[in-house]
Amino acid sequence: MKEHLSEASVGYTDAILLTTRPGELEYRQPFEEAYLKPGPDIRNWSNRGTYPHVSFVPTGPSEMSQFAKHGRGSYAHVRRYSMRIDGFASIRTPLAGGEIWTRPLLFNGKSLQINYATSGAGSVRVEVFDADRTPVKGHTIRDAIRHV
Repeated sequence: MKEHLSEASVGYTDAILLTTRPGELEYRQPFEEAYLKPGPDIRNWSNRGTYPHVSFVPTGPSEMSQFAKHGRGSYAHVRRYSMRIDGFASIRTPLAGGEIWTRPLLFNGKSLQINYATSGAGSVRVEVFDADRTPVKGHTIRDAIRHV
């Protein structure tokens, strides 16, 4: 069955991610892209077609899940999305390389760890800068160990 969408029925719903901290009244949208998308099934591409539940549920020691309603009418269904505990966001760079800058952070310790994954041909190197954006001696890109 091929569904035809009239002009009156167009009004797609993408779910975006908003964040806040306890006690704050202001929400932030950390990413411009949709957090949950309707996917390839045309029946999900309708007005009010993607509605995530507000809460995330722990579903394992390193996993959390969120439920979302997709579609409408007799096709409406609920789907569970699972992700690792630290899996809200990721950044991709092209194989040719790229740079990612974080917001400044105050660090008090002996080591930092990053959570990353690459393709077989990819790698990661990290350079540390001070508050004036000057590379920290011993932690420049030339000092960095290439991790694959």
